[in-house]
Amino acid sequence: MELESFSGIFRDSLNLKGNLTSCEQELRELMRQIDLMVTAKKAEWENHLHAVQIQLDKRNKEVGFMRTQLDEKNLEVDEYQRKVEDMELSQRDVIAQYEEQVIRLKGEMYDFPTSQHCSLKLMLWLTTRKETRNLEI
Repeated sequence: MELESFSGIFRDSLNLKGNLTSCEQELRELMRQIDLMVTAKKAEWENHLHAVQIQLDKRNKEVGFMRTQLDEKNLEVDEYQRKVEDMELSQRDVIAQYEEQVIRLKGEMYDFPTSQHCSLKLMLWLTTRKETRNLEI
C-alpha cells in the first residue's frame, strides 16, 4: 500500500469542512512542499540505492573473477609441488644408483692387483671429476 501524500490527507479533511482560511491555505501549501521534498528525497535515495547496487554487482563480479584466478593458481601450485616431489624422488633414485656403483667399484678395486688398482683409481677420479662438472652445469 502506498503512502498517501500529506496534501491528499489535508485536502480530504478540507473537503469535509468547506471553506479554507488563510492559515489553512498556508498549511496546504506547506503540505504540498513537504510532499515535493519527500518525493524528491525518495527519488534521490532510489538513485543512490541503484548506484550502490551497481557497485555491489561490479564488486561481486570482481570477487568471482579473483576466486577463479585463485583456484587456477592453486591448481598450478599443486602441479608444481607434484613435479618437485617427482624430481626429488628421481634425484634420490639417481643418488642411490651412484652410491651402489661406488660401493661396487670400491669392492672391485680391492680385488685388483696394485697396478690395476692405480689405473682404476685414476679412472674413478676422472669419472668423478667429469660427473662433478656435469652437475655444476
